[in-house]
Amino acid sequence: MNEYRFCISRLMKRFATTALILILLVSGIVYPLMAYHAYNGTFRVIIDFGDGRFVWGDISADNAMNATISLCDNAGIALNYTTYIIGGEEHMFVNSIGGKSNNYPEAWWHFWYYDEKNDTWVYSTVSADSVCLNTSDSICWNYISDYELFVSAPQSPSTPESPEPIICYLGTSTNNRVYDQYTGNDVLHAVPTGAGSIMSSPIAFGDKVVVSTCNKGTYCINLSGEVIWHNWINSTSTPLLYDYLYIGATDGVMYMVDPENGSIVKSVLLTTHGGPVGIVSPPKICDGRIYVPLFNYSGGYGEIVCMQPNMSTIWRVKLPSSPYFSSPCVYDGKIYLGLIGAYDYRNMSYSEPYGVVCLDKNGSMRWFFKTNGSVASSVLVLDNTLYFSCKDGKLYSISTSGKLKWAKNLPSSSVSTPLYFNGRIYVGYGGIGAHGGLVCINASTGREIWTKSIGSVEASPITEKEHVLVITNTNESTLYCLDKDGSVLWKHIFYPKNYAISTPIIYKGHIIACTDSGNIYVFGDAKPNVDLCVKRDSENSNVFYITTSVFNETGDLNITLDFGDGTVISAVLSANRTTYKHTYAPGSYQVRLVVEDDEGNIVVKSRKIMVQEEPNIIVVIAASMIAVIVIILIVVLGRKHIVK
Repeated sequence: MNEYRFCISRLMKRFATTALILILLVSGIVYPLMAYHAYNGTFRVIIDFGDGRFVWGDISADNAMNATISLCDNAGIALNYTTYIIGGEEHMFVNSIGGKSNNYPEAWWHFWYYDEKNDTWVYSTVSADSVCLNTSDSICWNYISDYELFVSAPQSPSTPESPEPIICYLGTSTNNRVYDQYTGNDVLHAVPTGAGSIMSSPIAFGDKVVVSTCNKGTYCINLSGEVIWHNWINSTSTPLLYDYLYIGATDGVMYMVDPENGSIVKSVLLTTHGGPVGIVSPPKICDGRIYVPLFNYSGGYGEIVCMQPNMSTIWRVKLPSSPYFSSPCVYDGKIYLGLIGAYDYRNMSYSEPYGVVCLDKNGSMRWFFKTNGSVASSVLVLDNTLYFSCKDGKLYSISTSGKLKWAKNLPSSSVSTPLYFNGRIYVGYGGIGAHGGLVCINASTGREIWTKSIGSVEASPITEKEHVLVITNTNESTLYCLDKDGSVLWKHIFYPKNYAISTPIIYKGHIIACTDSGNIYVFGDAKPNVDLCVKRDSENSNVFYITTSVFNETGDLNITLDFGDGTVISAVLSANRTTYKHTYAPGSYQVRLVVEDDEGNIVVKSRKIMVQEEPNIIVVIAASMIAVIVIILIVVLGRKHIVK
């Protein structure tokens, strides 16, 4: 019923343009159905390549097509189009952008303009050179296939406000991502899910962060730590977003979910002849196709399913063994996937064959690269070279034709997906109960640059250009920030203490991380939580105990305490509580505490102290005697007056 409603609603919306679109695709001609008055405005032009890559810019031009040409010229992107003369006027038809050509019916370039009032993209029924919008309007090209042929197409998740909309650690089809910088390393929020384990990495878009748990469903929160929605889809794989959320469940069901409210739009049970299956690897979308690896719980072969965005199956093929955690890598018309082996549920182990499989986009196997251990790592591809780690204790570099380039021995086994940046490969190593850390390797030669022993690392390292962040899978999981030379810049030990295999992400300046405590942590730039307490000594009124307290800070703090009487203490400390004993002379004083954290946030606290002079004992006795004499005289004189 859900599928029926889904198709019908889309059908009614686009039925009127079906015949036109067919003619345009076959003939390659775009005819201007509407006329717009020329207006030289500024457009936000977005190009969504359909593989996790987005390019955008604000371009001044007289129409949307010329704005697109300018953006491609500025960004160095190849743009191929054909010019036709129709009715005495020139009109342009886009053939390819960035080397991606129209490939009907698999995927082709769709042209949209943004309806700001309704906050949505609208599929254009006219050619881009006929669209002359007002200043600040936005257009988008996305390379995708239709939900239903000539009925409806997925909107790009990119918006004018968030042109790079999707943030996850396997962000592109080649399984590599470089993040923008984070703003701080303070824990702003720790959102409990109640789950016993979180193996999924977060995915972020708009104002939302989505995390699937192993046994408490899928949560959507915002950066303020508030739960937006929750459903009961349990998953170990990272969700996928393209118009809808796609979540692969551990029971083998693939779900299409509304990202606004978490409701299930459609679901498909994926089964195999080899026994029960689960979706434990993150699915991947590229060029309008979704690739879903299937793990075989009963042993034997695994599978990979290629689906359309409406989740209808295009093809499915058997694999030599099962994939586990490895997400497909799609590059130059090929699919690369790591295989963990055949699962033996009796002793929870894996047997051969292990390695990396290469498939054509039609599902036919091109080659299989065998290894001596399980490959749970996703494959990273760069410049026709594949990189992946293995449980045999090696980091492999092979060609896209399956030939070994080099294999680097790691200190121990690895399931961590390698990260590439600036000529270097970063990869974690180690398992539960074993020593572990992070290795930095020259990507061309396989030569080790440095190794940092910090504890077992099974998640993948991430980078924001300047530094490398990595989380350890120990009973005291720790988030480390390392410099380019491997030195530790800062670290955060998670509380409550637990293991961590989920890879963090950076989104809008916030680090998002999860641990097996079931918490989702949102890091950012927080002011220090500062308190200043002043207490007088019970026996000596001139003596005060001044306590400074600073919490929720992981970096160094510049602390200045002014006692108000000329005494000043300055120090560089970590978060702590310190008590100072100080003696004052009689008078009035203002105690002032200034705390500056490593991000430049300043907090000031002050307290007022009054110290009275100690009374002179002789003066006190004399005054007391005089007071007694005065009272006696008053009493005596009063009696005489009464007698009279």
